[in-house]
Amino acid sequence: MSISRRPSRSDVLLAATPAIVAITGWFGGRDPFEAPKLAVTSVLVAVLIGAAVLRSGRRGTVAWAGSPWSAAVGLFLFVAGVAVLTADNSLAAFFGVPSRQIGWLLYASAGGVGLLAAASSDGVSLARLFRRAMLIVLVVVGVYGVLQLLGADPFPVSSSVSGVFVTLSNPNFAGAWGGALLGLAGLTSIDSSLPRWERGMAVAGVLASAVLVVGAASVVGVVAAGVSAAVAVVVWLLGRTGSLRRVGLPVVGGLVGVAAVLGGLGTFQMGPLARLGEATGVVLRRFYWDAALSMAGDQPLTGVGFDRFVRFYRSYRSPAAADQVEVTIETDAAHSVPLHLLSGGGVPLLLVWLVLVAVGAWAAVRAVRAAERGGRMLVGGVASVWAAVTVQSLASFDVAALLVLSFVCAGILAGLAWPDATKSMALPGSTVDTVVRKKRTTTTTRPPAWAVPLAWTLAGLLVAGALLVGTKPFRAELAANTGQEALAAGRTDVVQQAWSQAGSIAPWEVDYPYREGLGLLQLGALEEGVEAFGRALGIQSDHVASLVSRARALDALQRRDEAREDYLTALEHEPQHLDLKVEVALYVADSDRSLAEELLAEVEARNPDHEQIEILRERLALTPGD
Repeated sequence: MSISRRPSRSDVLLAATPAIVAITGWFGGRDPFEAPKLAVTSVLVAVLIGAAVLRSGRRGTVAWAGSPWSAAVGLFLFVAGVAVLTADNSLAAFFGVPSRQIGWLLYASAGGVGLLAAASSDGVSLARLFRRAMLIVLVVVGVYGVLQLLGADPFPVSSSVSGVFVTLSNPNFAGAWGGALLGLAGLTSIDSSLPRWERGMAVAGVLASAVLVVGAASVVGVVAAGVSAAVAVVVWLLGRTGSLRRVGLPVVGGLVGVAAVLGGLGTFQMGPLARLGEATGVVLRRFYWDAALSMAGDQPLTGVGFDRFVRFYRSYRSPAAADQVEVTIETDAAHSVPLHLLSGGGVPLLLVWLVLVAVGAWAAVRAVRAAERGGRMLVGGVASVWAAVTVQSLASFDVAALLVLSFVCAGILAGLAWPDATKSMALPGSTVDTVVRKKRTTTTTRPPAWAVPLAWTLAGLLVAGALLVGTKPFRAELAANTGQEALAAGRTDVVQQAWSQAGSIAPWEVDYPYREGLGLLQLGALEEGVEAFGRALGIQSDHVASLVSRARALDALQRRDEAREDYLTALEHEPQHLDLKVEVALYVADSDRSLAEELLAEVEARNPDHEQIEILRERLALTPGD
């Protein structure tokens, strides 16, 4: 399996894209992780598509991948686009929630990179470049993880998530990303056909993967590592003969099946791994999953809008889920890719996602089976990464580093599985010359005069569009970060200016005026804070966090009637939260005793040991026996 040609710069950039996205970060930002990753992904795919357009202009032909996987990607993005258009806030669905950025733009950017990988003229060369890029970055991130575990963090960031491997956003993503690469590193380390430096890098990669999984202490990291290792072992066994293969494959399959059953039962507090289901993260996930199913049950055909889980979770969560977090905290994802898609786009979007996954698995099997003996380790390594990311996504969600990794791996596998699926056509006006020499036919295509100028124009527009649109969330976050720094310095005027700038860049996003209001309250600028919350409510009238925060500010300003109205509106949109019920009851105890008593009865019925219930009873001059 020799490389048939020297890789182009586009090939190198395409293969390295998942590695570039993984290490992209803005080490001083309010949210230094996902916004810059989205920006880089969007720009990279625009550059790569632009380069492809230029090649088409120069050659006079247009080529595209016509494999089943490519068709599945197109169908998925189309149905997801419909979910964006039917969302309550289409721009928010397009760009995604600030802390996650998992809107349609990220899926389209990652899908575009995957389609380019599937259309590569030399899938083996692309796979080799990908393997080298990912091993190098895996070692770099692993070294960074060791430094963090030792307490030496070269790039400390201010984030609500502490103790993370900084380039990968939080421990779950770090563990999943590192674990997914375990099989690729392991197969490379035992591939005797490779040079020593690459095998040595792979051994270091295995250690780095272990550091990320163990250091992150994440269940999804363990799952990703287990799946990746299992696929790698299967690929290795396929190259063996005799009883080792005959006995080994069923044993691995049985162990994987048992682990899947026990893990699934444990997630729901059943079986010998029942303690797994008692972990806080798993308990919260069950709440999210239940709400996602309820959303889909109410709107099975359209869902609530792509990546709009954050907007509707309060309305669908159970009373027990409401009591787990403070009333102003928002939950922005279902923490399960299929359920997140089901809630956002209904049954149609879930079905096309399942088709996409099924075709990806089909491509992996075909590619591994079609690989020559010497290349099976390479193809199997790519398949192990894709399988691991896909399986861990059942209890996680798609952020840039994982989604791009998944799509590029699937695209490489699709290109190897259907090498003859690339279609091409001559541009209108091209001159096609065919020459037959000694039973060999050579075709030369000369492009029309307008092809190259048009190609440069289209490529420029693509890159300019990516810079304008794809970087919007990042630019908004940079402005928000300036506001955070001004808040620490006590600069009220700069806080307002910076957060207002963030809001002007992303006027669809309720988070920016809300955060501005919180900052102003912290600085004692109550009137200005009330105005900021008003702008947030102008974007989303039922934003409970803004309603509650504004009510507290209005109370401090002695504007009690307005505060009462905000409290009651918040309670209307958040009917389950006991802490909010108590807060509202205490507020109206003097002015609306009947409502306060009604709220007290609801709190007593659900949680008679609530920590504030005695305070409320005393306020109403009641005794526990009344």
